[in-house]
Amino acid sequence: MNFSDWIGSIGVTILLIAFVLILTNKISKSGVTYLFMNLSAAYLRLLHLILYIIFRLLFLRQRGCLHLFLEYGRPITWEKEEN
Repeated sequence: MNFSDWIGSIGVTILLIAFVLILTNKISKSGVTYLFMNLSAAYLRLLHLILYIIFRLLFLRQRGCLHLFLEYGRPITWEKEEN
């Protein structure tokens, strides 16, 4: 797992902990703790997505091509032009 995967895993873990705490009535849905846990988890998941996209684009650009997976996962490839 790379750095962005760890960030995403931490975000999902925070969401799961918040869910379990609500199910066991340790915190309320209208409380500040629940709001903070949800916002921090959402921020971490968004950060994971941004880092994943950046790392993926940099990696593909270094290889000289860009792959985009559109609907149904079909790859479209643009090869780098040679000068």
